Amino acid sequence: MRQLHVLVQALLIGLVLTALVAVIGALTAQRYVDAATGGLRDAALALAPVLSEDRPKPPTAPTGDSAVGADRDRLIAGLADARGLEAAVRWPDGTLSVSPGAPPALAQVVRRLEVREGRVTVPGRASMLPGVDGRLSAAAPFAGDGAEQGVVLVRQPAAEVRNHILLVWALLALLVPLGTALLVLPVSRLRRSNLEALEQIGDAVRLLSEGSFHARADYQGGMEALRQLTTEVNQLATVFQSAMEEQRHFLADVAHQLRNPMVALRLRLENLGPYVTGEAEERLERVLADVDRLDRTLTDMLDHAQTVSHRVNVQVVDVCRVVEEVVRGWAATAAGRDMHLQVTMPRHAWSLARPGAAEQVLDILLANALKYAPEGSTVRIRVLVGETSVRIDVQDEGPGLGDAERRAALTRGWRGSGSSPGSGIGLSVASKLTESSGGRLELHPGDQGGLRATLRLVGALPTDPEPRPVDKSKAAAP
Repeated sequence: MRQLHVLVQALLIGLVLTALVAVIGALTAQRYVDAATGGLRDAALALAPVLSEDRPKPPTAPTGDSAVGADRDRLIAGLADARGLEAAVRWPDGTLSVSPGAPPALAQVVRRLEVREGRVTVPGRASMLPGVDGRLSAAAPFAGDGAEQGVVLVRQPAAEVRNHILLVWALLALLVPLGTALLVLPVSRLRRSNLEALEQIGDAVRLLSEGSFHARADYQGGMEALRQLTTEVNQLATVFQSAMEEQRHFLADVAHQLRNPMVALRLRLENLGPYVTGEAEERLERVLADVDRLDRTLTDMLDHAQTVSHRVNVQVVDVCRVVEEVVRGWAATAAGRDMHLQVTMPRHAWSLARPGAAEQVLDILLANALKYAPEGSTVRIRVLVGETSVRIDVQDEGPGLGDAERRAALTRGWRGSGSSPGSGIGLSVASKLTESSGGRLELHPGDQGGLRATLRLVGALPTDPEPRPVDKSKAAAP
């Protein structure tokens, strides 16, 4: 698209320069022709007095006619040779004289010339085309003895004038590509520089919209408007970064400050266990459950604070090993609810992810699956390897979610209508962790009811596509 724009711009400039050069060339050629013709006319006017004053006297005997003609021919030959011209004269008495070397047709031309108001106009114009034998001509009248006037016609080759004109045209023709280049190149360079600056600013805005608040635009060009725009975008990014950093630090500080009192409160409540019985014991268990829920909420807050920080470099992880470790950690919880964890995966599956991101996402997905699925059901974890990606499915047999609920479940603070108490940020944290690793988290209806959470990560290294079923059931609990 840029090349087409430059081509059209060069074509338009070339057309304008060509038209301008054509006008200048035509005016210059006319000037050369007029100057040469004017010089010939001056020569003819200079010859006219000579022919009037030095013409031979009329002979007294008829035998002198040849002598008079010879004298006239010698006079014309001498004048033409002295000025380097071809000359033809129509004497007042109607006789014609032509200089040596001039074509005979020149006598017929001078015979047809007419004197009007003291001027003689020579019809036609010499050709300025290369290879054409053109001539420049001019004529002037001179007085005779009576009312009749004679006419002198001078002519010279147009080659010299034509060569000057062609040289001017050649030089002007060189100005078209040279002028086009001189006009197009600076404009094209300026346009390219401005487009690159706009692309930098656009990339910075896009990164800011994706959460990379460290992104900055760098433009040091000469356009004041673009420099001002760059400065404003960078200032906006700085404001966003400061606000997000302040929010992240505040959230992390609050969570850390509450964790210690929460741990102390739980220990004190657990120490009351031996001293309470009956209905008080049941109430103590409810209080401990509430403390556990608050502790999970604080943990989610810490995870969420980590996801809004600057992006970090991803690393290559073995997804299968991560799945084994996470499933082993949840085996006891599954056994306590008489639930079955079924894992199907290849020997290895390499992907790119932030350090610890895959573990945290799988922890959140398994926690939700074990919480909402009924006791005695099966949670299926499957790892699939594609050409450029690695897919992890966590499918439960719970009540599942509707279409609108699945779309809203990944937003922060969402809680379903029939869900148990929770912070509502678990799936939001999982989604942000996945996106920060270059992947995405999706929610789909299960094959046999329930919910299927799909974690898609970018593939890193060749993997072994042969599936290796691994069954982590309640018997695997430590």
